[in-house]
Amino acid sequence: MAKSNTKSPLIIVILVCAAIGSSLYLGYVPPALLEQLPPNIQEILKNFISTENKSQSTPSQTQRPRTTTSDDSISELGNTSIQSFSKSKRKLLEMHLSNKRLATFYCGSEFDAQKQISHANSGYKAATSDANREKRVEWEHVVPAYKFGITFPYWTQRGESKHPDCTDDKGKLMGNRDCTEKNSLQYRYMQADLHNLRPAIGSVNGLRSNYDYAMIAGEERQFGRCDMEIDSKNKVAEPPEQVRGDIGRTYLYMVAAYPNVKFLNADEIKMMQTWANADPVTAWECQRERLIADIQGNRNEAVKKACEQAKL
Repeated sequence: MAKSNTKSPLIIVILVCAAIGSSLYLGYVPPALLEQLPPNIQEILKNFISTENKSQSTPSQTQRPRTTTSDDSISELGNTSIQSFSKSKRKLLEMHLSNKRLATFYCGSEFDAQKQISHANSGYKAATSDANREKRVEWEHVVPAYKFGITFPYWTQRGESKHPDCTDDKGKLMGNRDCTEKNSLQYRYMQADLHNLRPAIGSVNGLRSNYDYAMIAGEERQFGRCDMEIDSKNKVAEPPEQVRGDIGRTYLYMVAAYPNVKFLNADEIKMMQTWANADPVTAWECQRERLIADIQGNRNEAVKKACEQAKL
């Protein structure tokens, strides 16, 4: 006996429901599909579709809308090997000690294995009453952690409600930096990036705070012979000429290494490019970049290219 090609009503219902399920996944159900079902099943599915659409179009009252795409992916061009800022500081101290490069970045004061600083040969003059930080080396983020950290959704502005994930194990609200460090792998990689860290006098690091670099009119010297200027009123800092190229190449590196984190505008990039062009690389800057690449696993292409051109 020949088999009938006519499908039973039950099979039709099953096939149509499967097609509707696929359509729901795509966000749209053709009316022609519904019309192939019995009226009572049509009504049930219409109510379900209506409810589903409302739930997708109405944002949750407890969900904070994303304001950035910084944390959607991890850049493979930057640091992807060190998450701990503390580990980075240890690695850098070891690197500087083993290569006998013991001068602070801005002012040239010398430090030792105990992270204690001597200002005897640098001409640095203390500008604060904090004796400990005046004689202690700290690791300065050339691009401040605040500068890129604020692009992440966990780092809230003054007056904004804290991100719902910004509570510790005891239910207490966390600070912006701690919360972002806890929740964002991309931020941890950026914060610990060795290419962006330099040894600085603790008090200078503190006074610079998270200020942007800029050119400051006048030559008011706060630190003796150290030509570092900090304008706390306008929240900007002007570094000595001999490190502006290093700073420019560091900023250009961070922009290129983390393209998913938009923290610089066009004018800032232009200034950093100008500084990089005006102040050539030194032998130590080239050696430092290669040493860090061996430790961290990625290159600062801005420094690498400049060193190749200078044959250093």
